[in-house]
Amino acid sequence: MRVLDHETFHIADTHFRLQTHPHNPLGRMQRDLFFRVADSDLREWQFLRSFYFDEAQNPAHMHAFCECIATDTEYLSASLKRSTRWAIRDDLFLRNCFNSYFQPNPFLAQQGSLMRAFSFFDEHVDAIITHPDYARIQAHDTASAPHPHQPDLAIAPIVSMLNERENVATLASCQGVSGTVHYEGYNIMTISSHARFAYIWFAHLPDSLAVQLSSHPAITYENTPHITLRATDNNADFLSALYQFLTH
Repeated sequence: MRVLDHETFHIADTHFRLQTHPHNPLGRMQRDLFFRVADSDLREWQFLRSFYFDEAQNPAHMHAFCECIATDTEYLSASLKRSTRWAIRDDLFLRNCFNSYFQPNPFLAQQGSLMRAFSFFDEHVDAIITHPDYARIQAHDTASAPHPHQPDLAIAPIVSMLNERENVATLASCQGVSGTVHYEGYNIMTISSHARFAYIWFAHLPDSLAVQLSSHPAITYENTPHITLRATDNNADFLSALYQFLTH
């Protein structure tokens, strides 16, 4: 794997490798940290975290973090579980700013840049995760682990009924988040595996059926990069509209 730069060092029995990879979404404003602990269950190199923006340009900060990892087993354990403040902040940043489902990103559009978004989460992470809605939404959206080959429970009947129709073949789907946290004028996703907007991707969907379905305001039709039906805004309305159409 080619890297732009790397640094290796060790503190006691813990070895560290800091590197910048050319495919990182933030380029040189992101440095990835790997570690291993000699003569332990953690003796193989594994990824621990990324540093972003100012942190990635601050060697003293990165080395101080490594010092904590090497000398505090409880902090290492919490870091691996992604339960530390920095890990939750980073996961919220990644969750809300990088879209793996080819969908609009209202939060990032409002922020205007990734650097502003990261600063926002760095400042507000504590208030966000203690917001009255956060725990409820996250608990709902992480109640069951996603299955790699089966649709989410809430969208499974719809996917099944669509595939029973002539000339319809689905590729993938997601029931979407059950809600977002309304904070400081933003709609923020909690940490889960669900897409912001419920969707169904198709290998084939007849144009006539696509037109019928997307005539409902809760359903948006898109044809790049996949033939897609997705929630316009409210995921529950999207699922209800599809179900009502397919059962009547």
